[in-house]
Amino acid sequence: MDRARAIALLILLAAAIVPVLRTYLRNARIRNDFDYAMQVVAKEAVRRAKTDYGVDLDYSPDSIERLDAMLETIHQAYSKNPVSESELSLHTLQWGAYIGESLRKVHPGKWRRDSEKVGPSTMPFVYDSGEQAFPRSWVYKRIVDGPFDSVASKFYVFSHPDLLKGQGDEPEDQNPERKIQPQK
Repeated sequence: MDRARAIALLILLAAAIVPVLRTYLRNARIRNDFDYAMQVVAKEAVRRAKTDYGVDLDYSPDSIERLDAMLETIHQAYSKNPVSESELSLHTLQWGAYIGESLRKVHPGKWRRDSEKVGPSTMPFVYDSGEQAFPRSWVYKRIVDGPFDSVASKFYVFSHPDLLKGQGDEPEDQNPERKIQPQK
């Protein structure tokens, strides 16, 4: 009988320890892998969009239009009663992470904590080809400035990286349409 109790106790302990260990390992990965951490934040954004705003997000390009409409609701509330910087930062983190993960579905890339081009703590989504997008700043501008800073239009451009290529990287004399024509 003592052996059966010992086995039962071991099973109970294992059942209790496994979830704790799983959580610990997940949290350790979040601390050590910024790209993974942003994926976790994006998943939370999907849950929050549904529970707090009734909006279904599925990482598709079409879902960015729904997110943009939801951000309009947040903008309207912000216009009437601005939130604290910490709450605004939380919005930019969650919804920006969601946009970046949606970008990843159409063009491979990874999150970085810092941008080599822009600076520290700017959290760019960096495509495998090197181009950078800053979805957190898109969300900030959308909430603060309103519909003129649509995240959907920015998403369209950045989800088609071919639109970004060739922007100013050709020598002037090989692209006469970029030359300034003298006035007559």
